[in-house]
Amino acid sequence: FEAAGGEVLTETPVTRLVTRLLDDGRQEVLGVEATGPDGPLRVGANRGVLLAAGGFDWDFEMKAHFLRGPTNFTIGHPGNTGDGIRMAQVAGADLRNMNECWGGVVFVEDTKALHAEGNPGTIKHMIQRRSAGCITVNRYGRRFYNEASDYDSAWRPFFAWENWGDVACANLPAFQISDKKVKPTAKAGVQEADTVAELAEKLGVDPDGLAAQVDRFNEHALLGEDPDFHRGESAYDTEYGMTLAPLDKPPFYGVEVAPADLGTCGGARVNGDAQVLGPTGQIVERLYASGNNAGVGG
Repeated sequence: FEAAGGEVLTETPVTRLVTRLLDDGRQEVLGVEATGPDGPLRVGANRGVLLAAGGFDWDFEMKAHFLRGPTNFTIGHPGNTGDGIRMAQVAGADLRNMNECWGGVVFVEDTKALHAEGNPGTIKHMIQRRSAGCITVNRYGRRFYNEASDYDSAWRPFFAWENWGDVACANLPAFQISDKKVKPTAKAGVQEADTVAELAEKLGVDPDGLAAQVDRFNEHALLGEDPDFHRGESAYDTEYGMTLAPLDKPPFYGVEVAPADLGTCGGARVNGDAQVLGPTGQIVERLYASGNNAGVGG
């Protein structure tokens, strides 16, 4: 880019696309307005503008409207605020794939503290959740997915919907449960107890449900099997070693976990040439989008 005569301007966020209305009602992009260290500036585009500003991981209102479940946490870069997508909309862009993201699971209290400082969550729980002697349960004390699965598959089961009682996601809140073999790597929110029942009380989880779940999991883990969620059966599950072992060595640990997005997949609708399209498929002249700024998924 620089070898071709381009200049990279850091600390110069774009605030608006400069456009003009064409005779047929479409918009044509002429350049951008930005704010640099020395104040506002305009940059004209000889051939067009390429939006590559990432997704909307850090726009929690936008996520609440578009994503398929409550993702109050993110592991995405703090610069992914959805501004490129909003600018494309103002220029007449249609949107695609806004209900999708790449997902993961995080420790709740640790991630709250990181977000309060403007930082993304970490993958500590995603590394630990598949450890032998560790399971994930909902408030009923029941497991609800294969803890050794890939990170994106792990995100989705949290949003199973209960259409009775309080009418809410059945698997939120959720908790990582482990025994002496797997001490949580979380810095905050960890509960410890000498018995499974005592741990359930501290976490607000159904004690009978958790006790029954641990007994069932232990019975099958001793045989190296998981008939409920087939944990340990795929090559992915065992890539990092054994994943099944009973939870039978006190103390027992529990810590709240929750789904988090790694990066959103939706954005401006584009064609095969990366040209941004409007709601009827018309081209927004001289506007292009790529990466997580474009609604092409992953």
